[in-house]
Amino acid sequence: MTAPFPKAVRLFLVFAIATGLLSACAVKRALKSVTPYLSKSYGKKESSAKITRFKLIDNFASRDFKNSIGGYWSTEVSDESSVKIDYAEEEAVSRYGYALQVRYHLAPKAQAAVLTDLNGLDISRATAISLWFEYSAHRGSKIKVRLTDQKNRVREIDVTGKLDPASKNWQEILIPAGRFRPVDFNRLAKLEIIIESREGEDGSFFLDHISFFGPEDVFFESLKDNLRGFPGKLDADREELLGLGDKELLKRIARDTWRYFENTLDRRHDLPLDRIKLSWRKEIGDYTSPTNIGLYYLAVICARELGFISEPEAQSRIRRSLKTLEKLSKWKGLLYNYYSTTNLSVTTPFVSTVDNGWLCAALFVVKASFPGAIAERGEKIIRQMDFYELYDPGEGKFNLGYDDNAKKFSNSHYGLLASEARMASFIAIAKGDVEIEHWYRLNRVLPRSLRWQNQIPKGKYKIYRDIRVFEGYYTSGDKKFIPSWGGSLFEFLMPSMLLKEKELGGSALGKNDLMAAEIHRDYALSKKRYPVWGIAPCMVDRGARSSYQELGIKEIATRGYSERAVISPYASILALELLPEDVMINIRRLLNFYPIYGEYGFYDSVSLRKPMVTKQYLALDQAMILVAITNYLKQGFLREKFHNLPEVKRIQTLLSEEKFFEA
Repeated sequence: MTAPFPKAVRLFLVFAIATGLLSACAVKRALKSVTPYLSKSYGKKESSAKITRFKLIDNFASRDFKNSIGGYWSTEVSDESSVKIDYAEEEAVSRYGYALQVRYHLAPKAQAAVLTDLNGLDISRATAISLWFEYSAHRGSKIKVRLTDQKNRVREIDVTGKLDPASKNWQEILIPAGRFRPVDFNRLAKLEIIIESREGEDGSFFLDHISFFGPEDVFFESLKDNLRGFPGKLDADREELLGLGDKELLKRIARDTWRYFENTLDRRHDLPLDRIKLSWRKEIGDYTSPTNIGLYYLAVICARELGFISEPEAQSRIRRSLKTLEKLSKWKGLLYNYYSTTNLSVTTPFVSTVDNGWLCAALFVVKASFPGAIAERGEKIIRQMDFYELYDPGEGKFNLGYDDNAKKFSNSHYGLLASEARMASFIAIAKGDVEIEHWYRLNRVLPRSLRWQNQIPKGKYKIYRDIRVFEGYYTSGDKKFIPSWGGSLFEFLMPSMLLKEKELGGSALGKNDLMAAEIHRDYALSKKRYPVWGIAPCMVDRGARSSYQELGIKEIATRGYSERAVISPYASILALELLPEDVMINIRRLLNFYPIYGEYGFYDSVSLRKPMVTKQYLALDQAMILVAITNYLKQGFLREKFHNLPEVKRIQTLLSEEKFFEA
């Protein structure tokens, strides 16, 4: 009699058809090829748990000895024994694809292991682990499955009795998670398949489709457990919002936006998550960057100033997060670009100049906001961040960053003043890591000899601090401006959150910020006839898929990004202090025309052509909304904090020395 087809496999095949992983015909062939089927679980009671979703660890399709969560396969063996692993084509569970073939030679009383890194996997909601074997036992050998967590707690399960040595079919081993206690499923380090032999033997087996199973969306729910909270509803009452006065509306947006940082914070490490996605399939971006961390600190300071949290809570949040920040792996005192919020491992070993610049700038504000022990801890981290390590003195500019894997600097530099990276330049000068002359090594426009740029700039040379600077400009209608690389509003306006460009640079950067905001407004509303405006990098959903896209207006850029009729609310809100009436009209139009507001404030973008709202929240964009509103309601509150520091006061004339666009 044919054994019933296992529920886990049925679910996998349904998933395979739905996602396009396998065609319906391929599934039919797979069903035929594995019947009659033999599957054994760990016991009737344990296997009765509801299993609806899985997190795939490996189906060996990549053939590069790397699993689906970034870990690698390797082997360990006792003396006088050996074990080899390789990929076997058309040996997979479905008979199509690949399986891992394990060949071993064991001396008497020896053991071998095939193992893979789980990289701190958080799968705390898993109810079972599933592994598929094609195996023939020899002379009493044993097969064990071992899990180890990041605190080196180990548990192994002998599964030999659950494998039929006479079978030539694939067999599933389904082990309940409870059998692995006290291993912590919040931070798994390693999975091992152990082969033991009393008498010694040569043998082989195939391994395929290793997964953790659980209720609901097991991986998402496991990550969600780490957070302080999560949105419970997708859409807010926009009519209620539209009934508020301007200041009340802005404060409500700020309060809702703060809830992102209040809740989507890793409980154990107090680091902000990069993003969360609420539409199609929910996702949690359990990683963070130096900019995210720094802007979280600014968000805490804003929340305190607006009365959303108390002074003790603000201090406690900063203190706990600084404790984690001190523990993170660094290069020359500078942070890497991305870390896992689950286990603090470095996920992208690139050292970004601009990201470290924003973290350091935020630490300046922390130092100004919390005298005493917090300020001292912040100052210690600041001192350790050596920006000269990323500086190219020959060019007088900063490298984009340093690749610690390749052990080399990036091939490009941050060359334009109109860039979010000017904050890194300013902060490095304030710290004394680079000379003040660096500011005038940055290009106001690219050289006229570069004919590929969107316009050949006009202007003339001037002398600042004995440096010859080409004070050039582009034009758009009757407006003059210095361009950014991509033409996004983010590039022009992000630094104005902390730099007094409007107050001190009314003839320079402040004037340029205003020109950029007006051109963006007019481009969208008048030239393109869009109902709303605000074009900048953001997340964009395309059905079930989403991606972060660089967006801008080419006519305000040296090179230019495309704009693709995508509007992001944070972009216009950054211009709140420059064009308050226009921004308030835009906010109300966004609320009136699109379902773009949820429990944590504005979603990240809306594509106008369909239209389609990308129901995601990004830490970076949420923070910019909160900071911009706080500065508007509190008369440049964060800029005052920043500029009251003596190291900033010492160089703030950099913002007022120039006069752009003079005839």
